Amino acid sequence: MAGKLNIKTISDAAVKFQFTVKNDDWLNNVPAKKIPDSLSKEITLIKRKYPYKISEAAICETIIFPLLKSVWFDYQDDLTIWSHKMIRYNNTFVAIPDYLIGKQSDLGETIFGLPLLMAVIEAKKDNFEWGWGQCSSEMYIIQQNNKNPNLPVYGMVSNGDNWEFGILENNKLTVNPKGYTIDEIDQLYSVIHYIFKLCKQNALKIKNN
Repeated sequence: MAGKLNIKTISDAAVKFQFTVKNDDWLNNVPAKKIPDSLSKEITLIKRKYPYKISEAAICETIIFPLLKSVWFDYQDDLTIWSHKMIRYNNTFVAIPDYLIGKQSDLGETIFGLPLLMAVIEAKKDNFEWGWGQCSSEMYIIQQNNKNPNLPVYGMVSNGDNWEFGILENNKLTVNPKGYTIDEIDQLYSVIHYIFKLCKQNALKIKNN
């Protein structure tokens, strides 16, 4: 029977799944993309008046998902967002990322299929070390499910206020050393939008092949 992942750090994941880890600024040339005014105002109001840090679920529902959903609207014909969807690895481990982004299935918009292109996980109790341990493991599981190590898998770790990003290609995980904050909302929105764009490009390459 498959069990849940119990990996606490990115080092644990690297040793267990045998991938290398390095820090490199792979997000150094992101085109600017202005966040919609309505979403900017909504998040500003949430930050000021709503106790969104009261729980992990509140962070996901009020900060993380609204941002992802807004960006996804621009890519809805090619990508699908899945919330808390279980993925398996070799009948040994199961993982449940907070959100998965994948290529829209040819069988229908609500059909879960491969390839998966990105995992998003919330950093438990602001513990980004734990968050990256979980996220990098899930990125590896996604890669194994896709059965295509050359297909990039992206990862985001966030506690709502702070966001970090990584990419897994073959057996190399690259984490961007610069983090982004909700206080720099246009810059953060631009990065999320850029990564969705990369996911779409990869989805189209697969479709055309």
